[in-house]
Amino acid sequence: MSPALATSSTPLSPTPDQSAAEAGRIEAILQQFEFSGAVLVARDDQLLYRGALGMADAATGVPNTPETLFKTGSIHKQMDAALVMSLAEDGLIDIEGSICQGIEACPNTLGDITYHQVLTHQSGIGELTDDEASLIDSNEMALRVIGDASRYSEPGESFNYSTTAYSLLSATTEMLTGEAHDKLLAEHVYEPAGLEHTGLAGFDGPLPNAAMGHTKPRGGAIGGPIGHWTSIDDLRHWHRALMDGSVLSPSSMSLMEQRHIEFEPDLWYGYGVELRDVTGRREVFHPGETPGFVGYLIRFPDDDVVIVLLANAESVDVEQLRDLLIAEVFDPGSP
Repeated sequence: MSPALATSSTPLSPTPDQSAAEAGRIEAILQQFEFSGAVLVARDDQLLYRGALGMADAATGVPNTPETLFKTGSIHKQMDAALVMSLAEDGLIDIEGSICQGIEACPNTLGDITYHQVLTHQSGIGELTDDEASLIDSNEMALRVIGDASRYSEPGESFNYSTTAYSLLSATTEMLTGEAHDKLLAEHVYEPAGLEHTGLAGFDGPLPNAAMGHTKPRGGAIGGPIGHWTSIDDLRHWHRALMDGSVLSPSSMSLMEQRHIEFEPDLWYGYGVELRDVTGRREVFHPGETPGFVGYLIRFPDDDVVIVLLANAESVDVEQLRDLLIAEVFDPGSP
């Protein structure tokens, strides 16, 4: 279990000025989609909605609550990116330099790839096959196997989303510092941000207060206990930490949220985050998907708005829900 991942809950309380009407409209939107999971919506210091629907475990009838833990999937990529930028602030990493910097055991096959290219999915590294992944039993072997694997393209040539490439960040930061990746995340990311329920866990079996993943609400369970876990409250804390500089300097935040590459029309990738404009507002977000779970962390930094959407049923249409919740925040009660 990650040293930052607690099993108790310290829920946030709704603010006195929470609008019951707005909260009711948000709940009605979620019910239309047979939502199973937890949602938090906040503007400035005002909590507009914090609630949960559906079952944490459909087989036993245990309900989801606002304190339930959910798997994050690729939402966690921004935290991996924040770790790299924090180490860069400490002078240990040159983001524009090779991921092999400071690592004697790094193979030549990875020497032409930079941290910037990994963070922006321009490394060209393809996804490993199950057979290739089964060969990995150490950081050194991870670098060797990934370095020898086929590539989508040459480094810097094009955008190709690669979770395998992001997995290099765990190996290289451990090899560079001599510290375990989860400890580095705790020291540089989770603890400064006040994240008490976030981390890689599940190696010893199901976590207390964690949701089961499902194919659909009240459907069959899918996926094991191992993964990156978090709560809606922790992701609100993460938003606040990015806003107030608890984790990264202003220059690093600017790099994270810079539009480094346009990978679809009017859609850009930064460092571990996607960016777009919505009715003239700057949205910084990332989806997450892993067996049994789907979700979004959505931030409008210039408006100090955060929307956390974590579902433990794959069938939940988080894409449409995302758009409806954004509309509710900025145009309350609109059709």
